Amino acid sequence: MDSCLFLLLRLVWFVFIGLPVGLFCINFGWICMVTIIGIPLGLWVFNRIPLVMTLQPDLADRYRLSLQENEVFRGEPEQWPLLARILWLVLIGWWLSLIWINVAYLFSVTILGLPVGFWMFNRLPGVIFLTRT
Repeated sequence: MDSCLFLLLRLVWFVFIGLPVGLFCINFGWICMVTIIGIPLGLWVFNRIPLVMTLQPDLADRYRLSLQENEVFRGEPEQWPLLARILWLVLIGWWLSLIWINVAYLFSVTILGLPVGFWMFNRLPGVIFLTRT
C-alpha cells in the first residue's frame, strides 16, 4: 500500500510541481552550460532533473558489474579521454544539449511520450559531455 501511495504522490508532484520547476531547471542548467564557470553547476542541475520532476532517486550510485576470472568487480564505466570530451562539449554538446533537453521535455508532457522523454533525460550527460553511465 505504501508503494501505491508513493506512486500517487510522485504523479501529483510531476503534474503540479515537476513540470514547471523542471522546465525552469532545464533552462537554468543550459544557461549555466554556456559559461565556462557555470559548467559544473549546469551538469549538477542536469543530473538532478529526474529527481526534480518525478522524485526519482539519484542514479549516480549505480555500479557497472563485470565478471573476470570468476570474480565480480564493481566500478564506473570507462570514459572517453578528457580532451575528446572537452572538444565535444565546446563544438557539439552545448548546442545539441539544448535541442535534446527541450525535445525530452516536450515528450514528457504527453502521456504517450513520457517514457521517451525520461529516457532522453537519463541520457543527457552523454549528449552534453560524452559521459558513459
